Amino acid sequence: TELYNKQIKLIMELPEISVDEIEKSETEKNDDVSEELESSDSNNEEVETELMDISKIYYDSNKLYYQSGQYLDNEFLKELLMEINDFEEIKVGDKKIKPIYITSIFEQNYLNEDGVLNGISLGITINRYQSYINEYKSISYKIVESDEVYNLVKEKIPIILSKIRDKYELEDVKILVSLFMQSSSSSVYPGSYKYYGITNNNEVKFKSINYKYEDLDNISSVFYNDYIELKDTILKDIKNIYISGYTFLKEDETIKTIINITYNSNNKNSILYLNELINKIISNKFNDTNLSIYIKNNDKIKSMIFKEKSSSKVSIYMVD
Repeated sequence: TELYNKQIKLIMELPEISVDEIEKSETEKNDDVSEELESSDSNNEEVETELMDISKIYYDSNKLYYQSGQYLDNEFLKELLMEINDFEEIKVGDKKIKPIYITSIFEQNYLNEDGVLNGISLGITINRYQSYINEYKSISYKIVESDEVYNLVKEKIPIILSKIRDKYELEDVKILVSLFMQSSSSSVYPGSYKYYGITNNNEVKFKSINYKYEDLDNISSVFYNDYIELKDTILKDIKNIYISGYTFLKEDETIKTIINITYNSNNKNSILYLNELINKIISNKFNDTNLSIYIKNNDKIKSMIFKEKSSSKVSIYMVD
C-alpha cells in the first residue's frame, strides 16, 4: 500500500510592527498570532521526512496508509499553541522577552486496510533562538540551551495530548510524539529530531535518537574523496560557481547526501553542460548514499540531479 503524507502546520509569528512597537511589547504577552510558517523550506522537509522515518519504528508502512483528511484543524492548533507557549520570561541584560519555544505541530495519520485509525504521529518543532531588539535597534537572538528547552517542552506534552484526545475523541489511540529542534536562520543545515516516544495515554517516555550532519568539506566525511573530486573537476572547468554539501546520518548510518551548487549563469545551455559534467563524474561515485544535487541561480533551483544508493543511474530534471 502506498504511504501518503500530508502536513498540518502552524507557526506562531508576531505581527509586522515597527522596531519601537516590538521593543515596547517585549515584556507583554502578544495574543495576536498569525498562521504563517516562518521556518525554512529545508526545515519543513526534514520535519516531515524524518517524522515518517521515525514512525516506521511503530507503524508498518507496508500495511498502513495515510488518510487524506486530518484530525487537527488550524484553528484548534492556533489556540493550542497560544496556550502552551506560556513559558517564563527570559532575561537579556535589563530586558525581558517572552519566548515562543513550540513553533508548530505536524501531523501524520496511519490507518489499516479497513480504514481504521492505527495511530497518529506528531512532529513538535522547537525554536531555541529567541529574538529581541538590541540597544542598536536591530534584531538579536538569545540562544537558550538545548537541554533546557527540551525539558520545558516535554512538560507541555501531556497538555497537548490531553487536549487533542478530548477534542477529537482519541482516548485510546496510539500517538507518537517526536521533538524537532529547528536550526538557526544562518545555519547551512536543517534541524533534526532528538527525542521520540509513543503512548496510549498522555504520558510519554522519551527515547533519544542520533541524527546528525557531516560537512562534505570535512576530511573525516565518509564521502570526502568523492565530493572533492566532483568539486575540483567542476571548478577547473567552470567559473563563477560555489559548491557546498553535507551528509545526513541516523545513528551513524548514512541516510542521504545533499550538494548545493550556486551558478551565476542562467543560460540554459550552460546549465545543461554542467548537468552532463556532473553526470559523468557521479555515475560511479557516492554509491553508499542517496544523492541529491541542486543547481541554483539567484536562490532558484534550475536543475535537480538524483542518484539512488547502490545504483549507477543518474536522473536529471531541468526546472523552468
